[in-house]
Amino acid sequence: MLDINKYKQTVSTSARGEPTRSEKRGFTNFVADMLEAAQQQQPIKSLCEIGVSWGHKQRMWCEVTTDDCEIVGVDIYDPDRPEHYALRNNHHHIDALIDAKKKAVMYPKLTLILGEDGYIPETVDIALSTISSEKFDIVIDDGAVRWPNMRESLPSWSRAVSNTGCYITETPTGNGEPQQDVSLIQNKIWFEELVVQGMVIFDLSEFKDIIENDHYGNFVGIWAPNLDLYTTVIKKYEEYIVAGKSSI
Repeated sequence: MLDINKYKQTVSTSARGEPTRSEKRGFTNFVADMLEAAQQQQPIKSLCEIGVSWGHKQRMWCEVTTDDCEIVGVDIYDPDRPEHYALRNNHHHIDALIDAKKKAVMYPKLTLILGEDGYIPETVDIALSTISSEKFDIVIDDGAVRWPNMRESLPSWSRAVSNTGCYITETPTGNGEPQQDVSLIQNKIWFEELVVQGMVIFDLSEFKDIIENDHYGNFVGIWAPNLDLYTTVIKKYEEYIVAGKSSI
């Protein structure tokens, strides 16, 4: 089970007691609301995050959940695979994964799936095979850094979400490259393809940290087998909806 209050406390401040970037851009509060709404239906006992990086978030999920909650982290790179050694030029990411793998042993309920493309059905099957429940209560996609990637991600992972669960993605304004964001008009073209699949997309750029790279973390998308379970959250953020259902 997820401790919502502990989650909010953990992500809202840094080690120095200062607001974190995620808090400033509004994503933290949004995710907290979604998690709370999901847990009102049934206890969250399985969670998958796509995009491991340093593993900070995977460890955070482990620390804010009870022992019966299973956490899975997925990333396309595996620093131990020889075929990925050529990716060492992306040393920041590879070093981050090495660090994540070393620390994962501290958390028995955490399973890392590295070296697999997160958007192919086989990876979804592997992730599902690691948990005792049939499907995940929560899937958070922090790997699709471009909205077009969602064309593959959403169909692949939506089938892995429980009937009372949800899929959440945080994506930059478009192409994910600093100072090269595409226009809102182009984003909306991509959005409409996802709306057909049932996604609702919010523009939270009002909350983003302008001190950081100003391209990062504008949009959040949600999908759920039953969006009616998330009416309260959708209503709360209704003014920020840029694509999808604005009323239920």
